[in-house]
Order: sequence, then structure tokens, then C-alpha cells
Amino acid sequence: MLTFSLSALPDFAFRRVLIKGRYTGPAILQGPQTREGVAGYHLIQPFDRSETGGSTILVNRGFIKTAEGDAIRTGEKPIPGMGPNNSPSKEVVVEGLLTRADPNAKSYFTPENKPDENRWYWKDVPAMAEDVGGAAANVQPVLIDVIDRKQLWMWI
Repeated sequence: MLTFSLSALPDFAFRRVLIKGRYTGPAILQGPQTREGVAGYHLIQPFDRSETGGSTILVNRGFIKTAEGDAIRTGEKPIPGMGPNNSPSKEVVVEGLLTRADPNAKSYFTPENKPDENRWYWKDVPAMAEDVGGAAANVQPVLIDVIDRKQLWMWI
């Protein structure tokens, strides 16, 4: 099985990678964030690489507006790009950057994350991986930020 060596991740932070797999659920909404003066969230999803012998990791698909994120949170709107009833997406190749999990990402003023409400105020990658299944579901605490313009569907 192709897994990421967690001990080597810091040496590869901010490296460009290509990964092949399927987006699955549940969606993680991390924010509040702003982009060009618009409020919203980062949409983070599990990315299942098992068909190519890999583990499941997390992928930050980019920015979505607050209303769209809230509708996804309540189930009023499906996760964009997913199959019917939020079933896994078609297989895709994603270009992204390996991000470095920053244990000091939470400042004194940042609220505590509330995973049970899908309210993530800061990127706690290990907790996010655990929330979507953890080691029992072969989910590794690895986060990739999408950089391929075709994958940034929120702003096209």
C-alpha cells in the first residue's frame, strides 16, 4: 500500500504533487475565510487513493462562499463534484502542494474546533483525519492544497 511517510513530510512541505483518486465525504468546512472581500470557507475533503494502492488523505479544494458552505453543512446542497447523494466522485488527478501541519496554527484568540458541528476554525490536520475515519479507515493526516486551476471550480 502506498502511504505517505509521516516522519518525512516536513522535508517535503510545499512540494508540488500529483495524486490520483476520488473525492469522498464528509466535507470539512474550515473558516471563516475571506477571498477578495467575500466571506466563506475552505472546502476540505477526504481523497481516496485506494484504487492505485494508496491511503486516503485530505485535499483542500479551495474557497466556497458562506451560503454554499452552510447549505452543504445542513445537507440542503450536495458537495460540488460528488456523485448522486454525495457518493464518491469520478476518478480524478489533482495537482497540489503538500502542506505542513502547523501545531501552532491555533492562536490564543482562535476558538476551539467543533468537529461534531463541522466548524473548523483552524487546520488541525490530525483531528480532521480522525474525524473522517482515522487510521481505522486508512486515513492519513496529510493535507494537499489544490493548485491546478481546473480543480478550483469555486472561482471558474
